Amino acid sequence: MINEKRSDHLISKQNRIVEGLSSLNRTLKNTQKEIGGLSNTIGYELEDSLYPLLPKVLKEDFGVEIEGDLERTFIQYDSGEDEVNIYGKGRLNGRRVHIIGESKAQIGKGDIEGFVKMAKRLGRHLKEHILPILVCYTIHPKVESYIKEYHPDIKLYKTFQIKRRAKA
Repeated sequence: MINEKRSDHLISKQNRIVEGLSSLNRTLKNTQKEIGGLSNTIGYELEDSLYPLLPKVLKEDFGVEIEGDLERTFIQYDSGEDEVNIYGKGRLNGRRVHIIGESKAQIGKGDIEGFVKMAKRLGRHLKEHILPILVCYTIHPKVESYIKEYHPDIKLYKTFQIKRRAKA
């Protein structure tokens, strides 16, 4: 009888623990969803504030004449799609060029490698010259060195640089 009561008590405690863990798991999933939404909002605000400023900087740095607006868009392929944070078309020395950009609050090596793969897919799909750019608020010096060493064709901009140059 005592063992039976003890067993019932332990089962009851275990059930409460399982219920608590389930509740905690639901709360964690909701928190992750909310943080993802905030992260998207920050990224969109970053991009939106730079779209009107980038054409002047890209013209100064590369001689690119932007045609139309820069925007956030999805480019679709037969095998899927890519979301491009900064996209636009322009002309460089008379030929068509596609501006492909990634923007993040802080860029890491994984972001860079993902961007490089996307830029290669876009280059194959668009069949025209790609001008790849990265834009961030801040970047670790080791990551900045990594870009310069392994991906020198990618132009890195910090937001303050773009804003300062656009005002000049």
